[in-house]
Amino acid sequence: MVEKPLAVAISSNRYDGITRVMEFIKDDLSINDGDSILIKPNLVSWNNFNANTSYRTVFSLINFLKDNYSNLNIVVGEGSAEAWKNGKTTYDLFRQMKYTKIQERYREVIFRDFLEEAIHETFEVETIHGKDTVEISSYYKEFDYIISVALPKTHDFAIATLSIKNMMGLLRPGDWIKIHGLKSERDLHKKGFFRKGRDESVYLKSIHLIHKNIVRLMKVCPPTLSIIDGFTGIEGDGPVHGKLVDLGIFIASEDPARADAFGVKIMGFLPEDIGYLYYVGKEGLGSLNTNPDRGDEFQHKVKKFEPHPDYELQAQWRENL
Repeated sequence: MVEKPLAVAISSNRYDGITRVMEFIKDDLSINDGDSILIKPNLVSWNNFNANTSYRTVFSLINFLKDNYSNLNIVVGEGSAEAWKNGKTTYDLFRQMKYTKIQERYREVIFRDFLEEAIHETFEVETIHGKDTVEISSYYKEFDYIISVALPKTHDFAIATLSIKNMMGLLRPGDWIKIHGLKSERDLHKKGFFRKGRDESVYLKSIHLIHKNIVRLMKVCPPTLSIIDGFTGIEGDGPVHGKLVDLGIFIASEDPARADAFGVKIMGFLPEDIGYLYYVGKEGLGSLNTNPDRGDEFQHKVKKFEPHPDYELQAQWRENL
């Protein structure tokens, strides 16, 4: 398998960082004039905007695309689980996050809420109750090129979350919990996973399943380009409630596994210690080579993130490999 290049840029602001990393990788991109492009940000929190992809990041990316390609059809799409849980829509969160500033400049850019999509296709996952299916919006098939724009964050099940898991935003409302190995949101609360006295055996079962389910999701809808906006990250009780980490690093690759592998390296983890990356590498779905081909010196930006409080349990995904 020929490796797709990996680029890294260091910057003190998002606008410059995204522009720099895209310039570094520009000659390697498979974007063509006239392409339909989906930009998939990560909007996971209704209350902590530091856990979400900044509109500035997407704004800078669109500027780059407009400056370097012609006649692109650009859609910014997301399906925010937290907006849905709070009785809101993803459009409400777009407005709260000031994504409307993008349309003030580029009126032709379309915004979509995947939670409102009517046509879905199914794929199989595993839950603590056995095999099940989830539904994913068929809308992704309309695009020539899909860009996942995510942050480096610790996670309450998967140790870390970056660009590949970000594609969960295309799932039908409520189905994202099945990727975690659970049947429904009721399982999450009934088992009390994040409370004292919980049933750790059930949590451990889901820990084993989430990584395999993320790989199943990747096989259905992989990003064409992964961008890790590491201007900041989230450590500790991520992906929403953790502490903000200042990094100033930006990562891009058309190999999502390679982008995520480098992202977790910056966080102080080994890629092979993240279950879904281990399985992706084992199945030959991507490279875990964390040596960048293009860009800036980055070693001074590597930071040991404080892992999630349940990290010792999460690390047991390796049992029975």
